[in-house]
Amino acid sequence: MGGYLPYILHMRKHNIVPPMAAWFIWFGVDILIFGSSLLKGEFSWQMAGFLIGNVALIFFVNMKGWKISLIDKLSIGAATIGMLLWALFDDKDYSFVAYVAAAGIGNVPLYKACYREPQKESHLAWLIFVGSSVFSTAAIDTWTIQKSLQPIAFLCFGVPTLYLLFVRGRKSPQPSLEATLPSA
Repeated sequence: MGGYLPYILHMRKHNIVPPMAAWFIWFGVDILIFGSSLLKGEFSWQMAGFLIGNVALIFFVNMKGWKISLIDKLSIGAATIGMLLWALFDDKDYSFVAYVAAAGIGNVPLYKACYREPQKESHLAWLIFVGSSVFSTAAIDTWTIQKSLQPIAFLCFGVPTLYLLFVRGRKSPQPSLEATLPSA
């Protein structure tokens, strides 16, 4: 959850509209993943943090300039199909895999944004998000689909984001990490 504060501050400070299609997809997926885990009797602090962070991001970020592109529409449509599988199948593990696939589809608008304008994303926030996935993966105590797939998948989704921001993004002017923090 710690990545949301620098992300929101960065977006507001620079009056940037983040890839909202990605965040709306992830919010829907997070609700379903968290609910599915609870139905299986498991609780994920990481998913609870993602839910709280997504609500804060959607609430605090100015969405006036958000234009829905074809990639956004296709990603939202594909993710919605993945989320609807939850209602169609009784097998919660199969549904969980569909959720994670939908979350992966949510990365398409993010990757597009990071590829085109990496300076518009908070580098510090994405380091924290991916770091959270590293620690969540390391903390897996029982290797079940419900406990292991989400942190591993989120880590795999985060690595390309870091590549686009830090390796490919070197070609673009970058705000410093300090620029994402509130000024005193």
